Amino acid sequence: MNETALFIATLAGIGGLPFGSAIAAFLGISWGCFLRTQTKYWHYILAAQIILSVITADNAITTTTADPSYLIIDEFAAAGLLIIPSLRIVSIIAALSIFGFLDHFKILGIHALENLPGGIGIVMDDTAAALISIIMIFLANRIMEYMKVEKR
Repeated sequence: MNETALFIATLAGIGGLPFGSAIAAFLGISWGCFLRTQTKYWHYILAAQIILSVITADNAITTTTADPSYLIIDEFAAAGLLIIPSLRIVSIIAALSIFGFLDHFKILGIHALENLPGGIGIVMDDTAAALISIIMIFLANRIMEYMKVEKR
């Protein structure tokens, strides 16, 4: 275990707080919104963030638990992806709700990803939940656009 990696992976100790993962998700979305509005390279930064999160989580593991709750860098990194479909607040709230549901209940094969070794397992289950959320929001947006066109 690396103390610096543990500090980063717990987001400076936030992982030990009640609702630490929810705080991490909120911070991740805020970071994603900031990046998307400030640089045209935001998608590269978010992809690199996922990779760096795997490395950091791998170096911060202090237990044999598949996904220790105090390591919240995975929620931070994955939640940053939720701004991909849209920066509209309704889309972000819907994506965050779906993400939280999928991350908590680990359905649609997400639980299997948690069993991958080390940092990969810690980060990939949350990343999968975020990607499924993004797909669902994209589909919902397209359906709503189609319904608006049909009514005209």
